[in-house]
Amino acid sequence: VNLSWFWLDEARFVSKQAFHILLARLRAPEAPKLQGVLTSTPAMNWLFDEFNEGKEHRGITVASTRENIYLADEFIDDLRSSYSDTLFSSYVDGQFVQLTGGVFPQFDVRKHVVDVVCDPSMPVHVGLDFGYRKPSAIFFQLFDFCREHRAPRCMHIIDEMHPNNTSTTELSTKMKQYFNLHNWKKGNVYCDPAGAAKSVTVGWSDIDVLESDLWNCVYSFDPVERHIPYGIEQIRTKLKSAAGVTSMYFSKKCLEFERGIVRSLQLSEYPETKRDVSDNPVKDGVYDHARDALRYAVVNISTPQKGFFS
Repeated sequence: VNLSWFWLDEARFVSKQAFHILLARLRAPEAPKLQGVLTSTPAMNWLFDEFNEGKEHRGITVASTRENIYLADEFIDDLRSSYSDTLFSSYVDGQFVQLTGGVFPQFDVRKHVVDVVCDPSMPVHVGLDFGYRKPSAIFFQLFDFCREHRAPRCMHIIDEMHPNNTSTTELSTKMKQYFNLHNWKKGNVYCDPAGAAKSVTVGWSDIDVLESDLWNCVYSFDPVERHIPYGIEQIRTKLKSAAGVTSMYFSKKCLEFERGIVRSLQLSEYPETKRDVSDNPVKDGVYDHARDALRYAVVNISTPQKGFFS
């Protein structure tokens, strides 16, 4: 295929390899001008390297959502309530946001770690990261509107579990025992869709194991929702939206866990070198498991009308 032009929409979700393939096909000899157009929200991946570093034959046009005169007056304010400061700068103002250092600067132990108690009338849900060596389970309750914190879709993380060298079968049993011990009402398990893959040795998946124990598993194959930076931004927004609203709180019990969610939020970092610039936090094999468990939960509760996949 010889192309004279191409248009790549939502380019942040496209691989650098795909972009280079299109560039290689931009070679139609009869074209008066060879041109490629990309439209996208900025992302700290290959887009940054290609268009924000002054490369030859690259141009960038920044357009802010604020410039759209046909939007309702309250639209920007609604986005400010729904997005973190970082996401607001990127999605609304079209800025490349250099992500370095701590991943969750919004997190403050003094503000977010409080006397959260379980409401016995409400179900307890689980955010779950699979894995034999270091699985993680985050137990939480979700309130459509929390009167205590005056926040919509408010998450109360009431407890967690981080066993080592534990199969999914063993983990499911441990969770059932924990629910029975605390007399919790069983809610949903929000997990990684990769857990639906069948094992080539035994013929069933991690999700099969959970569902055989009557856990209701919720997960998404949507590429946007599986995109790690998207999930990180959803967590940041719940910690503190651009409008200053917090809708995620943690029990003081969470301070006790060596590789628990509080330490994960405190110690998660982005790559330090420019060569490794990325929207993805460092996977250190320790704190990323609790972070992933929380991410699966937050992403799947962000849209209340989600379907169930199994």
